Amino acid sequence: MPKAYDSSHILELARRGAALRLRELAHELAILLGAFPDLRDAFDADELPVSFIVKRDARRPHARRTSRHKSNAVRR
Repeated sequence: MPKAYDSSHILELARRGAALRLRELAHELAILLGAFPDLRDAFDADELPVSFIVKRDARRPHARRTSRHKSNAVRR
């Protein structure tokens, strides 16, 4: 009988599959924009729905966060 996979393994496979699909979609978009350059100016970034703008801004790099947790290592 085959051994059942643990949920972390399934999640990792799903994450890898999603990342691959995202790269494929980005590549397809680049091909479409190359074939139809006027599509690049077909929308105004400021007219996007609020949820898109929030997600876009959340991906921008912020100041480096410092760790608030102290090390649990025993010091001698």
